[in-house]
Amino acid sequence: MKPLRQGNQKQRGAALITSLILVAGIASLGAGLVQISSVSTKRQNLGIDTVQALYVAEAALSEAYFAVAMGKSGKIGEPDEPAKIGGGYYWVEATDLPNNIVALEATALYGRGKFSLSMTLNRSVNQVAALGFCGLDGVTIGEGADLRTTSTPELPASSLVDPPAVHVRSNGDITVHSPITIDPEFATNVIGNINPGPSGIADLDPSTVVTGSTASSARGLTLPAFTIPRVPLELLDFVFAVGQTKLTLDSDFSWDEVSVPSGYTLTLKGPMRLRAENITVATDARVIIDTTLGPVGIYTTGSTIFQPGSILENIGDDPTQCSMFALTPDTNKRSIVSMGAKGEFKGMIVAPRTTVAIPGNLQLTGSVVAEDLLIGDHATVRFDENLIDGGYGIKMVPTMVSWEVMEVPDTPLTRGSAPVDAKMATLGYSTVPTATAHREQNVQVKYLDALGNIQIYDGPAAGVPWAAVKLLDELQWYDGGALDPPVRPSMVVDTVEDLNGLIDNIAKPLG
Repeated sequence: MKPLRQGNQKQRGAALITSLILVAGIASLGAGLVQISSVSTKRQNLGIDTVQALYVAEAALSEAYFAVAMGKSGKIGEPDEPAKIGGGYYWVEATDLPNNIVALEATALYGRGKFSLSMTLNRSVNQVAALGFCGLDGVTIGEGADLRTTSTPELPASSLVDPPAVHVRSNGDITVHSPITIDPEFATNVIGNINPGPSGIADLDPSTVVTGSTASSARGLTLPAFTIPRVPLELLDFVFAVGQTKLTLDSDFSWDEVSVPSGYTLTLKGPMRLRAENITVATDARVIIDTTLGPVGIYTTGSTIFQPGSILENIGDDPTQCSMFALTPDTNKRSIVSMGAKGEFKGMIVAPRTTVAIPGNLQLTGSVVAEDLLIGDHATVRFDENLIDGGYGIKMVPTMVSWEVMEVPDTPLTRGSAPVDAKMATLGYSTVPTATAHREQNVQVKYLDALGNIQIYDGPAAGVPWAAVKLLDELQWYDGGALDPPVRPSMVVDTVEDLNGLIDNIAKPLG
């Protein structure tokens, strides 16, 4: 046997070292790839958990929105006792701001994911009355008319500095006539803004005084869908008894025809609703609307006619407590509105499928939304800003002012990178289900039962006898042991009335 030569031994040793180096390198590379894969998986899982936390935060804001719509504060859960939904946890903080604004901030956790969203709401907005004086197809203002808000001083426009602005709006043109005069006392005054539609124009006579903008709107106006309340049906037409010239109605009524003859007086005393196919008020006939004890709603599905020389009066100074609706469930049928009365009207007029004319001898305080709006010569028209936050018979729900992603707040539950379930166990925190996580759980409800009697329920919200509710008047939530101010949240009212078959939906949204 021949001995190995020294050169071959050296070559084999070098090959072995090279192989060991390659094996070590590949092993290191493999370990690195495993580590990279593990980090990538963790990041991917964290991304999935963060997206889930975003979804939980959005659900939390939705829950808080509905709570605000029901008149609650919007606060849900606590940082040390969050609400639980699915596999996620959340709480919502609510901060009341001026002008009926509430700021909601939702913080959500899911697995290792965290997310925080903020939404600012106006608690309730009357989207119809907020239009001010609106003719969807067009607006015409007569010579010498004066339009301003109720809070604007009764001074010449030239002497006013930054007065509150009344709004005149349309999807079409707005035409304003003014007498040929150099005396501003006799000019047509609009203390506010005139905004025609996107393709409309503001056609103003030279002596017209407009203190605000006359620019065209960036987009067209739309109206919400309306409902007509069902009230006890009377098969016969309304008539005065023989020898009776004055009559007061103080509860809900419905007739096919309501006529007030010349020399007769009909008083509508709230709280009440009057529904009719047609209402006709003759010359020298008088209608008195009394809202001192509650709201009055007038609904016609055919015509509302105040003949020239008829008289319309209000008892009660709050326009949010009176509304006159001309609505047609039949999309092939049009309303008729003729406001020839003299006197005063304080409230809303909503007639989106007909022309409404406000004569110079009828002083109107409130708002008007019509298909075409005509404001007569020398008419005095005032917009009441309280209608932005209220108005009888109009669906009012919170409207979003802003929405943004927020920095996750620093709390024991949001610190560190451990899964939220582990943190909950370590901190000893408990959770509450969404249904009972609201700060307000007990409520006092004032309502009319099937016999028209006023009833009051006081107790847990889940125990309200909705089946016995004919008409919800108001409710008050308990915040701790104290009652919050009374509210009439539209969402609750509409749901109850719809559930009990107390409203007729308009077949097609108007406007």
